[in-house]
Amino acid sequence: MIGYCRLALLWIAIIASMPLGILPLLFMAFFLPKRARFVAVCWGRFLLWISGFRVSVRGLENIPQKPLIIAANHTSYFDIFIALGYLPVNFSFVMKEELFKIPIFGWAVKTLGYFPINRKNPRSAARSMAAMTQFLCGGGTLLIYPEGTRNTTAEPLLPFKRGMERLARQAQAAILPVAVLGGKATQKLPWCTRTFSLVVGRPIAYDMENLTARVREALEEILKTG
Repeated sequence: MIGYCRLALLWIAIIASMPLGILPLLFMAFFLPKRARFVAVCWGRFLLWISGFRVSVRGLENIPQKPLIIAANHTSYFDIFIALGYLPVNFSFVMKEELFKIPIFGWAVKTLGYFPINRKNPRSAARSMAAMTQFLCGGGTLLIYPEGTRNTTAEPLLPFKRGMERLARQAQAAILPVAVLGGKATQKLPWCTRTFSLVVGRPIAYDMENLTARVREALEEILKTG
């Protein structure tokens, strides 16, 4: 029963905070882009707090200088709020192109400079890769979910897509493995956890051999050891 109440509070908070969350983000993306991150941090932390979750963070000292690709696991809808609220890096998400077609939300993420990816359309994917490479070469940071979708299986990670490695080599950007622990416990109601852990691993150089496999192994190790 408590889990259902927390879920209801979350959705009420999301709907009620739209004017206080997305609209200020849109405004700041246009006129005060350096302040947009502050609103995103507050919004992400508020939604987690109202849902009854606490987040512990470890490994922030491992975050290197830009350009940087953050590679994170993806097991719950809370992963986005955790990244926004607790990763002290001004990053842009790489998201499925379908999300950019959602009314209001799609406009918001496009305005904020997030990047769409459509793996089923080679030309569209190539344009996105070129734009992301340029963004990274200019000193930007991207957050990518290399599994490509939420992992709802019993396995710690799904197979990784290959685009992350190609992007890292083209932009000469390090890859930073970041794991969120606790997400699987929120996939079914009632939620049986009140805590998440955000663990930042050591960066992996873009010129390493078997880069995708190395990033996957690093994330698996964090998920295994906590």
